[in-house]
Amino acid sequence: MPFKLEESSGVLLLTNTSDEALPWVRVDCAPGGLCSSIAPGAMGPGESATVYAGKAKHSPTAALMVTWLRHGGDGPYIWRAVV
Repeated sequence: MPFKLEESSGVLLLTNTSDEALPWVRVDCAPGGLCSSIAPGAMGPGESATVYAGKAKHSPTAALMVTWLRHGGDGPYIWRAVV
């Protein structure tokens, strides 16, 4: 997976760990309402997006669902990471 997820002080930091610029990225929280969804758009190599964890930090079922496209329109790809 081209992402790394780190948590610190109620903030989740999602980093693009690939060497590829991703033209479109969206991050949703499941189940809904536990944290804010974000759509950072494009993410270059090494770029990060911040998601405020909200209630997700205290939920055993919380997960981030990251959806992205690759250049050339490949995808969508989906990665689910347990918070």
